[in-house]
Amino acid sequence: DTNTNGVIEPTETWIYTANNYTVTQADVDAGIITNTVTVDGIEILGNTDVTATDTYVIDENNTEVTFCTPTNGLNIVKSAEIANGEECLVVGSEVTYTFTVTNTGTVSVDAITVTDVLLGGDITVIPSGDANTNGVIEPTETWIYTANNYTVTQADVDAGIITNTVTVTGTEILGNTEVTATDTYVIDENNTEVMFCTPIIGLNIVKSAEIANGEECLVVGSEVTYTFTVTNTGTVSVDAITVTDVLLGGDITVIPSGDANTNGVIEPTETWIYTANNYTVTQADVDAGIITNTVTVTGTEILGNTEVTATDTYVIDENNTEVMFCTPTALINIVKTGVFNNDNANECTEVDETITYTFTVTNTGTLSLENVVITDPLLVNAATPVSVIYVSGDLNSNDVLEPTETWIYTATYLVTQLDIDATEVVNTATITATAILNGETATATGQTTTDLIEDTTPPNVTTCAVLDETIECDGDNNALLADVWNEANITALENCATDACDNNVTVTSNYDFANLVSTCGASGTIEVIYTLTDATGNATTFNATVTIVDTTGPALVTPLELPTSVICSNVPEVPVLVFEDNCSVNDVQITFEETTTFTGNEEVYDLVWTWTATDDCGNDTVITHTINVITEDFTTPLTADRCNEDGAIDLYQFLPTDADTTIEWTVVTNGTEIVDGMFDPLEVELGDYVFTYTTLNGGCLNTYELTININDDCTVLPCGEDDLKISKAVTPNGDNYNEYFTVGGLNECGFIIELQIFNRFGDIVFETKDYQNDWNGQSPSGSVGSAGRLPNGTYYYVVKILDSGIEPIAGPLYLGTK
Repeated sequence: DTNTNGVIEPTETWIYTANNYTVTQADVDAGIITNTVTVDGIEILGNTDVTATDTYVIDENNTEVTFCTPTNGLNIVKSAEIANGEECLVVGSEVTYTFTVTNTGTVSVDAITVTDVLLGGDITVIPSGDANTNGVIEPTETWIYTANNYTVTQADVDAGIITNTVTVTGTEILGNTEVTATDTYVIDENNTEVMFCTPIIGLNIVKSAEIANGEECLVVGSEVTYTFTVTNTGTVSVDAITVTDVLLGGDITVIPSGDANTNGVIEPTETWIYTANNYTVTQADVDAGIITNTVTVTGTEILGNTEVTATDTYVIDENNTEVMFCTPTALINIVKTGVFNNDNANECTEVDETITYTFTVTNTGTLSLENVVITDPLLVNAATPVSVIYVSGDLNSNDVLEPTETWIYTATYLVTQLDIDATEVVNTATITATAILNGETATATGQTTTDLIEDTTPPNVTTCAVLDETIECDGDNNALLADVWNEANITALENCATDACDNNVTVTSNYDFANLVSTCGASGTIEVIYTLTDATGNATTFNATVTIVDTTGPALVTPLELPTSVICSNVPEVPVLVFEDNCSVNDVQITFEETTTFTGNEEVYDLVWTWTATDDCGNDTVITHTINVITEDFTTPLTADRCNEDGAIDLYQFLPTDADTTIEWTVVTNGTEIVDGMFDPLEVELGDYVFTYTTLNGGCLNTYELTININDDCTVLPCGEDDLKISKAVTPNGDNYNEYFTVGGLNECGFIIELQIFNRFGDIVFETKDYQNDWNGQSPSGSVGSAGRLPNGTYYYVVKILDSGIEPIAGPLYLGTK
């Protein structure tokens, strides 16, 4: 305005230099500044408005004024602090993250999104710093986001790091292109502002137990259910968990309860419960009285990858009141059996054959037993002690007898003769053992009776024989002869007898010469029983008889010097001959017999004397001597009275006791008959009757003239046979008992008693016509060739009670000394 008139004259050019225009962010964001200028004026002439416009565009086509090359940039910075006043981070701690977003470019950015995956994605909180609240972050503008707190997880603690990357994205307005920026905030050991608390690493395991199957106490075979409670007592998770229990076989492979997220990682405070397979109680446990079970849990703590371990021990013993052993028992049983082996296979038992004993020993208690010992007195005390030998049953070869285990022992016993005699062997064994748990002694006994094969067969004697023998009596040598015979029989039997069960047959005999049964004198018989006995007492017998006979008569030791011819008055006395006999125990019985050829009227006759010496056996030695006698006659009168009812009269009774009674009586009175010297008065008239009897007496004739008066004076007296008492024995030994042969009971009747005593040969040894109860065993001189006391023995009597009406009575009589 050259003229500074304020009027722009034509052609005049005014130049305005306006105040600078400050490029705005919007300009930059638009990438264009379009400036239209309008000039208005009033043309002076017409006073009309005059206007003109001009537009100036600054854009990419303007080469004069250009925008600086735009820069797109965002920056985000993440910071953190521990919330709630805590000093360090643990699980559950909260971290407050702050995101500071700055537009570091030259272009505004809108559609801002802050994304933090750790915090759940987009951060929706409204930031501070958007001054114009237009939702566009202009260059250099800073927005600050404070996100919701982040809660520290176990994984964070386990990792020992929290890496948090935040991303901010937006669209730069100019080019409508995405702009992004990120920032990562790391909480780890290098972070000095936000730190984890010092990690605690720890596991705990607690073992508990209970008895399975409803049992109240433990025995062998009982099952124990073990439960393992594993707890992470640290602050760091632990993985690779292994629970190991050697007692239960090593690693526990069951899946535990309590792993809530089934990730196989035990987080702090997390508790896993393992229920292992049941443990079966063993005998060793019962014997020990204790089950000590140590369980180990191992794992790897995730933070430092170091091993973590913990153990717990559960003890079942007398102090445990929850799981207990049943009251232990120390019991044992023994069963003994015996088998006779019949080693010789001969159906009998012999000495030194064997019995096999089997001892079955069983532990019937609940405690294992050691120091098992069998005591068997029969075996120990045998002639050769026998050992009991273990055979089988100790399945684990530990020398311990477990409950229900059975051990077998054997022993071989040699049979003795005493056993054979008893036909059985009774044997008792005792078993003792010591309980491992408490040293208690268990004991039991077992008895067995082993029947032996009883030998009931006597020795075989089919080839044997014994000899009877007859030995001629030889006096004092008889015993020797019999001894020799007996020994010969024994030897023969010993050599011939056999026995299937015994090679040593014993031959015994009951021979004793003192057993001689006398038949007569020193002769007689010995019945001998030979017994052949085997070792078991079976026997068979033989009978044999040795007979000692005496066939030799007595020997005359007195010289016989007698005449051969004499007159009757010179007939010599009959000499007493002495005989000896070495086989008689009694005196030789000598009988003398005198016979004659005299018939009653010969002037010369032969007198024959015969001595018969008889020994105890009846052997006779007869000595005969004949004397030619010239006779002379002598008459002896005899008288008697008899009642005609007295019965037949024996005329011989009136002869002297030493008279020869072999001659017939002669009847002198006519009309009378006698038969064998018997006269019957009933057949004759009353009166006198004469009879003669001529015999030799001392070599001369001696005629007895007997006159019997037959009358009827018979009187019946109050005496009968029932009143008669006759001795049966005479023992004249001075004891005043049976000193004499007595005929009693008839004293008041006044009967005359005639008595005759005979020896066993029929010889009269004593007789009397009027017996006065005075015979004591004496023999009158000459009755049997000698006088004196008769030998002991049996004799016979004939008693006649004259005029009594009682028939003659005969009977035996014993003569002795006691």
